[in-house]
Amino acid sequence: MRICQLLMAPEPKAARLLLLDGENQVLKALLPPPASPSAAPCLCESLALWLGLRLRVVLSADEWADISGFGMDDGFGAGHHAEHYDSVVELRGRRPYGQRLRGFGSFAGLLRLRGCR
Repeated sequence: MRICQLLMAPEPKAARLLLLDGENQVLKALLPPPASPSAAPCLCESLALWLGLRLRVVLSADEWADISGFGMDDGFGAGHHAEHYDSVVELRGRRPYGQRLRGFGSFAGLLRLRGCR
């Protein structure tokens, strides 16, 4: 079964996004923080519809407060299930990250989240 993952790293001044189709990187983006709490869920739904499959979204944050403006958690700091995607929250610092990607800064931390469940 084909699995696509959107790895998101919310930061105070930007949001890093990395879209993976299996092992292939198909999209990298550095966006300003969302202006609306519905922006990130709409983006995830749009990408899932574009790809024609259910998307797995992983949010990587230093602390729970970093994801509060993204509208991607259930209000208790955990991910949620939507019609076109499932989201999970992974707090950074739980395991060490290596430096693998270049351009727009490091996306290595997001790559490590591919295997989390």
